[in-house]
Amino acid sequence: MNMLFDLRAALRSLSKSPLFVLLACSSLALGIGVNAAIFSLFDQIMLRPLPVAQPEQLVNLVSPGPRWGSTSNNNAGSRESIFSYPMYRDLRALDAGWQGLAAHRSIDANLALGQLSRSSNAALVSDNYFSLLGLQPALGRLIGSGDEGAPGQQPVAVLAHGFWQNQLGGDPALLGQSIKVNGRDLTIVGVAPPGFRGTTLGDPIDLFAPISLADWLQPNRRPALAERNNYWVYLFARLAPGQTIDTLAGGLQSRYQTLLREVELPVQDHLNQQQQAEFVAKSLLLRDGRFGQSSVRDSSQVGVSILLAVASLVLLVACLNVANLQLARGTQRAGQIALRAAIGAGRWRLLRELLAESILLAVLGALIALPVAQALLSFLAELLPAGANAALSFTLDYRLIGFALLVALLSVLLFGALPAWQVARTAPMDVLRQAATHSAHPVAVRFRTALAVLQIGLSTASLIMAGLFSQSLNNIFSSDSGMQIERVISFSLAPQRNGYSAEQSLQLFDQLEARLAELPGVESATTSLVPLLSGSDWGTNVSVQGFPNDDPDQNHSLYNQVGADYFRTLSIRRLAGRDFEHADSADRPKVAIVNRAFAEQFGLGDQAVGKRMALGETQDLDMEIVGVVETTSYNDVTQRDQPQFFLPRRQGSGSSALNFLIKTQGPVEPLQQAIPAIIAEIDRSLPLQQVSTLEQDMRDHHSLQALVGTLSSGFALLATVLAALGVYGVVNYSLQQRLREFGLRLALGAPPARLRAQILNQVLRLFAGGAAIGLLLGVLSGRSAESLLFGLSGSDPLTLLIAPALLALIVILATWRPAWRAGQVDPMQALRYE
Repeated sequence: MNMLFDLRAALRSLSKSPLFVLLACSSLALGIGVNAAIFSLFDQIMLRPLPVAQPEQLVNLVSPGPRWGSTSNNNAGSRESIFSYPMYRDLRALDAGWQGLAAHRSIDANLALGQLSRSSNAALVSDNYFSLLGLQPALGRLIGSGDEGAPGQQPVAVLAHGFWQNQLGGDPALLGQSIKVNGRDLTIVGVAPPGFRGTTLGDPIDLFAPISLADWLQPNRRPALAERNNYWVYLFARLAPGQTIDTLAGGLQSRYQTLLREVELPVQDHLNQQQQAEFVAKSLLLRDGRFGQSSVRDSSQVGVSILLAVASLVLLVACLNVANLQLARGTQRAGQIALRAAIGAGRWRLLRELLAESILLAVLGALIALPVAQALLSFLAELLPAGANAALSFTLDYRLIGFALLVALLSVLLFGALPAWQVARTAPMDVLRQAATHSAHPVAVRFRTALAVLQIGLSTASLIMAGLFSQSLNNIFSSDSGMQIERVISFSLAPQRNGYSAEQSLQLFDQLEARLAELPGVESATTSLVPLLSGSDWGTNVSVQGFPNDDPDQNHSLYNQVGADYFRTLSIRRLAGRDFEHADSADRPKVAIVNRAFAEQFGLGDQAVGKRMALGETQDLDMEIVGVVETTSYNDVTQRDQPQFFLPRRQGSGSSALNFLIKTQGPVEPLQQAIPAIIAEIDRSLPLQQVSTLEQDMRDHHSLQALVGTLSSGFALLATVLAALGVYGVVNYSLQQRLREFGLRLALGAPPARLRAQILNQVLRLFAGGAAIGLLLGVLSGRSAESLLFGLSGSDPLTLLIAPALLALIVILATWRPAWRAGQVDPMQALRYE
């Protein structure tokens, strides 16, 4: 009953101060909404474990060290996390003290069922994958014992629940039917549980298939199941009851090195003695597997943590603003509260009513924060590429609502209790005396000043972070890639995943390349095996005429297979020799073009044209270098020093997927809209990867930096506006308290300019203290974020100079009006008021 009475009294009191309620709730809503949205992102990437049974018992296997041979890693982890399939079978056979060892790998897949045809992610998994995760099917059964048979056998598939519901209508009659995966028929045996889309954040899976189908579903790739020097499988285990990571790892180490020495080393017959020693000395490490295996989580950790930190700065500034507003309102009500205390109202009763007001403000702020959070989440979905949108959720859920309410309540306790306690604890006679003289309690004055200083400091730090990330983003997007990426459209096709043979695919690629080049507005069209500027790269060891072949690390180069007009389409400068020609086909002598960095690494100098080379380590140099081109960016616009060679597409080994590049003479939009219809004329069932531009591909690859830069700038602006309002409130309140003093001084002949200077001097003192705090925070934050910065350091002098200067200008503009009013006080009116 007492609480309800206090809330009713608080509601009546707040209804008499609508402007105060509006400002306080708006500040809280903005601060809490921003934090709730960013926390949702942080929670999904960094805090949320896999939706499986007892995820804390899962461990990921990692083996740092050299891997000579073929390596293929993806979003599930770096090269140190991949193993050969035979090594997985050897490790699984060990009696290691775990409940089991599972393998998985995601692949690109074309899925076709009925009228549906789409490009998706599929996961190849071991037969104990689902059982180790403790998952139960939503329908039918999951992949289990007996499904990982001989290569190409047991062609079964399990659908992801979301794919089954959203794309296939949730039809239970699909059990037992066939679905085409990369042109192969797999029998649907079940549906995975809701919410589970694999163990790799960033690779949402639509279909699961036995890992023994790897070669059958990817016929144009290097054999994956039999070769020990082909590294591509990711492994995780579940600890046995009572087992720990340390004890399990200790027992595995010697047996792992025995396998390396006795089983794997004999395959590595090209290694010298030192390399052999390095190979067999590799360690097998176990790492926390609660969150699955994902390089996206590792690479995003710094970025999302910085976003949460900057958003927290905004919330702190907002809360400081609310505290300042509450102090000002408390001072105005001091006389009323003192009178109530004098006639018998207890201090605890007064404090309870004031806290009830704060709770109401917090609840109102949290409720308004929810649509703010949803709006920001929708904005985040627009900023992030399509892959991130598929992997993350951008809608409000109970965790987000709970977070908003928790932050609101903490804001009340931290920043509402102190003003309420300050007002309630002051002796009634002191309060009445202060009210009579229009003065404030010294503690309240100092506290409000401290709040303003903190607001300036936090705003300065947020402006520094925004400046660093904005500069870095500008450096990335203005980097010279060495080629023209403006007005170049990109898309990819994978016809072999739809059952095309290698010969049929080659005919399709030739037909489509010629068709696109003839379209109105197209300057040229070409193809590329590897998507450009999007983080993808292919590399291999090579043998080059005149270069020693004794160090595999020095004989490695990136490469690409490209169409005849590749260099013309991208305006890549030719330094020597010739371009590829349409006549460079499989029945002609093999040729290659290298970039300047390749010629320098392999000591070719100006005599590269005419030299011979080959793939791998061999004495049979079967390719002639016919041209040298300028070094350009390849997988990342910020990297332009990597050695690379190019092979003509028609002489390449072929691929299940190929990327098309179309250079337009005018706007790209009309052609982007026409491409799907052109593909449909050729084969309506052929899935078309997202039609984009090279510029957009480059921006998608750096979407995290763009997200951090854009949001930190917006948050910094918001914090600065709130800080400026806070300083304005302090200065304006100070002016109201000193009206009598200024009136007397003006009556005695003091120049108005001197009074204005005093106000501005007060502002500058506030700013100096806050800027010093902000610079320290900004430098510390900048250094911790240097891994995300490109082309500048975390303590960039220009940013450290501009950020406080900009804030100083904003603060002075915000407080100029109170300063001007100080010199405009009418002495007679001020004295008459007194």
